[in-house]
Amino acid sequence: MALYLLYRGLRDRAYFKHIAERFGFLPDSIEPTGTGAIWFHAVSVGEVLSIVKLVESLRAETPEVQIYVSTSTVAGRELAEKRLRSIARGVFYVPLDYKSAIRRVLRLLRPSAVVIMETEIWPNLFRETKRACASLITINGRISDRALPRYEK
Repeated sequence: MALYLLYRGLRDRAYFKHIAERFGFLPDSIEPTGTGAIWFHAVSVGEVLSIVKLVESLRAETPEVQIYVSTSTVAGRELAEKRLRSIARGVFYVPLDYKSAIRRVLRLLRPSAVVIMETEIWPNLFRETKRACASLITINGRISDRALPRYEK
């Protein structure tokens, strides 16, 4: 994954510009929080579009909850910044699935829940979320019977 990001960074400067976020170093604009934040991970444009109404409703019902959104793609991040910047406390690239990077983000955000859109399997993110005593929620995720054995490995 790290080599892929380096390759993408050489091809597309938008990836390289925020490379530190891939290692869990979030922008200074994202300040440490108290407990109770919610971290949404929406991979790309489709997932960002699917959480807009959910995040808007959550913000309307519980304005005190700190909401963060991570994405994996440049297009997803651009859309999240455009559509969710006024609602979310921060938008950033999801860190690589390395324990140190994940722990760095979890320590900063201190979420009570991490919400993953679609079937994004990040073993260290899942493990470290549990270790941080936060809930892990998958929305619209599915695994076929054929794919299940591969995921279990």
